[in-house]
Amino acid sequence: MEMKKPKRALIQEVEARWNSAHDMLAQDQKDVIRHLMISTESDALASLEPISPKDWQWIEFGVNVLKPLLDATMDVSGDLYVTASIVVLLTTAMLAFYAQTLRDIHLTEEQKGFVSALHSKMVEKFHDIEDMRVLTLPALLDPRYKKFGFRNQAKLASATRRLKSEMQELQPPQQSEKRATDAQAPKKARHFWLAFEQTLATQRGLHKRSVSFEQQYRACISEEPLEWHENPQKYWNTHQNVFPTLYQLYQKYVTVQARSVSSKRTFSSPGNIIIKSKAW
Repeated sequence: MEMKKPKRALIQEVEARWNSAHDMLAQDQKDVIRHLMISTESDALASLEPISPKDWQWIEFGVNVLKPLLDATMDVSGDLYVTASIVVLLTTAMLAFYAQTLRDIHLTEEQKGFVSALHSKMVEKFHDIEDMRVLTLPALLDPRYKKFGFRNQAKLASATRRLKSEMQELQPPQQSEKRATDAQAPKKARHFWLAFEQTLATQRGLHKRSVSFEQQYRACISEEPLEWHENPQKYWNTHQNVFPTLYQLYQKYVTVQARSVSSKRTFSSPGNIIIKSKAW
């Protein structure tokens, strides 16, 4: 008995499905032709216009232009590694790629129009990426990227201030040490001198706390970045005692995922196991 082979449906572009345009153009063209030969009536098939060499060039061009979007989607869709920290860098890299493509003198006007529209849409879509705390702070805390990848230096400075602000909130208060000269102070010090000493002690305490987290930040950010393929978790496992405040923030933001796919998958899995027909 001959087994029936399942029919392979053609990949179609779907507005709600990421990278469907790329997948439609990149699919095996032999499958496309075979599908048309089987599913289309002979009269209708005869009326179809053959794909011209220009059409084939457009298909190849479209696949190459849309490929970076597919790669970026794959990078931010993982659930076994850090993803939020790479978004700023990926956005910068993709915008740079399309800006460079537009400078290609060999592109036709139609091709330039296509790339220009894609680039403009991305600028519109991702214009506020570097304003998002949940994306910029993970980037600064990732030892592979740190401050590299930011397109806007003013927004980098703003993200740095937010990071330092959170560091200061986590920094434990330090009590100022009693100076040796205090023991030699006259027993009957005037009240205004006591008030001055209290103010001075407070300022010393604030200064010590400020220097502590500032030193952590400067030392960490000045280190050579890791290679892009290295695991940032291994770095923080060995540096958690060196930069304890930064490590606390890393733990806070490392769980942020760039996409909601992994969290939806996590909640869907129990739904496939725990159903009303099963008694536990």
